[in-house]
Amino acid sequence: RWMSQLRGTITRLRENSLRAENGAGWDSEAHGCCRLGEVPSDLCGAWCKDGIPVQAPADGEVAVATGDRKHPMHLFLGVQVRPLVGLFTHTQGVTFTPRFIVRNTSASFLQVLPGLLPPRESEWPEVTGKNAATVASFKGDMLQLDDFVSLHDEEQHAVWIPPGESLALFHFPLRCHANDAKRGRKALAMRLPGRAPLQILSMATGSPFSLDRVVPAGFMPYRDMLYQFGRLPQQLRMLVKAGRLLCLRGGYGKDHKLGNLVLSTDAEVYIAVPSNEDVASWLSEWTQLPEKLDLRLKGRSELTLQIYRRSFKAGPFCVDGAAASCVMMVARSVGYGNGAVQADSREAAHMMQLGEGAGLPWSRWVSLDATAEDVVGVRAGGGATGDDVSVSFVRCSVQVESSTAFLILSDEPAPYRVENWSPSRTLAVRCQGSDKCEVLPPLSWWSFDWPYHAKARWLILQDVATHRKELYAADSVSPGATLNLNEGEEVSGQSAPLSEGGYHDVVLLQDGKEMEVFVSRVASDLGGAFSSDAALVKFAKGFSGEE
Repeated sequence: RWMSQLRGTITRLRENSLRAENGAGWDSEAHGCCRLGEVPSDLCGAWCKDGIPVQAPADGEVAVATGDRKHPMHLFLGVQVRPLVGLFTHTQGVTFTPRFIVRNTSASFLQVLPGLLPPRESEWPEVTGKNAATVASFKGDMLQLDDFVSLHDEEQHAVWIPPGESLALFHFPLRCHANDAKRGRKALAMRLPGRAPLQILSMATGSPFSLDRVVPAGFMPYRDMLYQFGRLPQQLRMLVKAGRLLCLRGGYGKDHKLGNLVLSTDAEVYIAVPSNEDVASWLSEWTQLPEKLDLRLKGRSELTLQIYRRSFKAGPFCVDGAAASCVMMVARSVGYGNGAVQADSREAAHMMQLGEGAGLPWSRWVSLDATAEDVVGVRAGGGATGDDVSVSFVRCSVQVESSTAFLILSDEPAPYRVENWSPSRTLAVRCQGSDKCEVLPPLSWWSFDWPYHAKARWLILQDVATHRKELYAADSVSPGATLNLNEGEEVSGQSAPLSEGGYHDVVLLQDGKEMEVFVSRVASDLGGAFSSDAALVKFAKGFSGEE
């Protein structure tokens, strides 16, 4: 199936090369090859919404609109008004150009998805790709016609841009309320080529859960506890070596309770349950592995897990009620979606470069409405299964020349990199407000970008051996302060000193209750108090470091 999709992608790219010749002069930096974006047939013959003033030289944008009030369609053009030269110096010439051109100067194929978004960035919708359609296909609910179209046609306007070429964009599908279309923001999302990853989707929201790749040593399966995997059973070690084993991190002492889930592909699911817990009745249908898994704390074995395994087809499943502190791991089934590609022809080489070309998650939206520069992280497919969680970075630079805005896409090193130069310490690193934790063994490093929703650029570093945490502000270039990660007594909201350092110590606890105690002490020290418990909770939440 994915092989036929590849051939279709290659064919469409080659057919589009004929149309690209028509726009060869639009972007001289793209080696004379500028592809034309699709324009829906309904927009052909439509009139622009407003007239074009031609009395004085100017550069601007003209919008062509059609459709009804509930389902408007828009096409955007650049317009230049200039006096002509020679005998016609008193004549105003009106020239129409592409309003937006995307230039791919990176070394990889990039697929872009345009959209007309709400005026406020906080209201921009998530780029779900095929996730919503995947969930809907298993949900069994009766969908309205509008829902069906929005679910299954979300990616129909996505376009591939080969390396060194450009794309002229005219049409931006509506992704906001019809009343906001006139003030809507033009933007696009992008992704690299690669096989569709293994994902666990929420049937309630259609969104994927974050899966972390299990590493050979020191992996921590809980978000809130520093337990580490001991020696893995042989079956799991082989999956880890191949980069196929992923873990859905949960909370220590808690059941997942995620509701009904959907597997995007056929997969092997592993549930590791504490040996002292009663096994859920439905786990009796699972296969019990002969070897057990130890969880270690400060190098000592603290908890033993019994592992159960079961094969699932792509579709719905549920793990609620397995046991408190259970650990769930998944691996794509061998042979699912795999196919050998022989690089014995130019077409095969292109196909290997493109991958499936329709499966990796989309990046966040990138605005085209203003001159700006940004670095965006995009998921990169890795390994034979495509389930590696590596990230590549693309610099997005919006530059305006006359009536055309150019979005220049280029390869970029990671904006941030944490290096553990210690020969003996293993560090757990995460960004404040994020559950994702990266374990750095001695003499290792981690490249990353800040989560899009991050309010402050603070890193939380924790020594796995001593459990001591430190907060590091990474919002400026400086030598930085010395971090004390040696073993010591952890403070609380009640015992922390009323100072900046004491506040940082309480932030590291990532506990809203402790922050409430601390800010109450601060208010009392200043001779004040909170008017109600609700006011205290609201105030402390903004300073606790949990968001």
